[in-house]
Amino acid sequence: KLKRKKTEVMAAKNVLAEHAAQLQQCRDEYEQDVASAGPALREVEQAIASISLKELATLKLIKNPPVTVKLVFDCVLIFFRKPMRNFEHEGNSIRDSYPEGWKLLQDP
Repeated sequence: KLKRKKTEVMAAKNVLAEHAAQLQQCRDEYEQDVASAGPALREVEQAIASISLKELATLKLIKNPPVTVKLVFDCVLIFFRKPMRNFEHEGNSIRDSYPEGWKLLQDP
């Protein structure tokens, strides 16, 4: 009976060791991803900071900006972890997150 318990405990220990190794591998990959994203995030921050007030005022004058501008607004919302609308396609119209981007411009 003791040998059987010892075998069960050893089997459980081996399974846990395998899981721990897998978790460590995932953690290492995650840390590499985060480290490699750092320079890109700093570039994005610098690019956003380089936008002048005059450029923002010009953007505010555009009632319905091109799709590219709307996509940039989506990227900025993602970068700042702000809420976005779900993408919806209704016939020929598309609901995007542009209004949420405007809120961010008005209250950065």
